[in-house]
Amino acid sequence: MVGEDIAIFPLAIPLLSGAGTITTVLLLANQAVSDVFRMVLLSMIIAAVYVISWFVLYGSERIMMRFGEGKVRILTRVLGIVLAALAVQYVLNGLTGYYGSLIHRSM
Repeated sequence: MVGEDIAIFPLAIPLLSGAGTITTVLLLANQAVSDVFRMVLLSMIIAAVYVISWFVLYGSERIMMRFGEGKVRILTRVLGIVLAALAVQYVLNGLTGYYGSLIHRSM
């Protein structure tokens, strides 16, 4: 336990059932409300994502052992940078859209 990194955040939980996931499912379900085939397809896709996620999470210890601690740390840092870049891009897209809507209102 000594020297263990305490900066652990359970990323799987927010990604699998967080606000973004709930919003996406609600929007897709709202679009498919009158079409039974699309609702069944949406349910199957959600189930497939959770099954794939279960296999990845179940085998994560073996995957980490195969990569090695050094490669896992490097991969974590690189993916953290990618995630930060995506977050900045989403904020910039939101601000651009917001200011664009303000300009169109004033005209």
